[in-house]
Amino acid sequence: MIRLGVVGTGWILGAHLTALQQLRTIRDDVVITAIATRDPARLRGLLFGNDEGVDAVDRPAAPPIPRLSDVQPGVIPSVHADHRELVAAGEVDALLDLTPPFRHHEVARDAIAAGLHVLTEKPLAVSVALGRAMVEAAERAGVVLAVAEQVRCMDRPRAERHILASGGIGELRLVEWPSLGSPWARSRVVAGTPWRHQRAQAGGGTGFDNGVHSIDWLRFTVGDIDSVQAVAHTFCAERGSDDGSMRVSADVEDYVSAHLRFRNGALGHLSLSWLDDGERVLPRYVGSRASLDGSDDLGDRLPPGALTWPGEAGELGPYARQLLHFVRAVTGDGEPAVSAREGLADICVSLAILESALAGCWVDVEDVASGRLREAQRSADLVHRFDS
Repeated sequence: MIRLGVVGTGWILGAHLTALQQLRTIRDDVVITAIATRDPARLRGLLFGNDEGVDAVDRPAAPPIPRLSDVQPGVIPSVHADHRELVAAGEVDALLDLTPPFRHHEVARDAIAAGLHVLTEKPLAVSVALGRAMVEAAERAGVVLAVAEQVRCMDRPRAERHILASGGIGELRLVEWPSLGSPWARSRVVAGTPWRHQRAQAGGGTGFDNGVHSIDWLRFTVGDIDSVQAVAHTFCAERGSDDGSMRVSADVEDYVSAHLRFRNGALGHLSLSWLDDGERVLPRYVGSRASLDGSDDLGDRLPPGALTWPGEAGELGPYARQLLHFVRAVTGDGEPAVSAREGLADICVSLAILESALAGCWVDVEDVASGRLREAQRSADLVHRFDS
């Protein structure tokens, strides 16, 4: 049995509980045995308080939270005030870290020291220095550290990756991804998470928060990114809900536009924004013989079986697939969907975009990965240390 501890009960909790519920349809040896939360009474109400699950009015745009008694009947986890108390209780084999990014290094540090495996929500950390320390600590301890980044467990990017790798559009030349909003961007989740607007706590704004998703997608479909040139801007120095009930000041960007140079010679352009509550678009790829558009149906461009998932994973959603990958890595039966090393590579590119916007010039990702360039990360590194 794999005993999971969940740290943090914020916006994304519902997605991960639903993932566990799906996963347990094919293997019931994964259970949550402990939860750490700042509000135990509220947690019990959310998980056990009604007969219909929860889509609470104070959690706008959040995935519905299933009752834990439906996810794992007969198994009631212990509840702890923080991750340190949970780790000290000795009731888990691995942690699922759902805390805000500025807590990731603390949770990982204490869990790894106790010999626990960790699946941490994206991004890996709020700076390259913190992320590298997490990776190196896990490798020294011989435990699995992975990032909950569901992109590589989605059918669409896997299909794009297959078509590009097989030469389906010829030699790839350009990638264009103008993503200028999302359904929850302006007045919902972004406005309801004050930490998201402070660089020291979030690592960056839309270029980092949304950016790591996009960068992981493009690194997965196209390949490594060597250099970037970007501009970033903060249009709204104060953000809040439409009804004015919450207002927060912001020192992070709400718009970024970045040019990308891929290692394989392709060029790309990525735009990200919190300014519009629109639907998110998908990337467009232009090759020497054809193009691949985000609106294209890719089914007729793939050979039979190209998207077949091993075993019963095809019946699962992306979050459940990433949890299955993590569990298999913990038991020595596979690798995580996104390892900590891959998560570190993602934040290196995302932070290189912010470094470029600050410096006003092209930036080599390696200069950020090595720590030679870290001006945009200074506030985070001044506030947070891995060894304290």
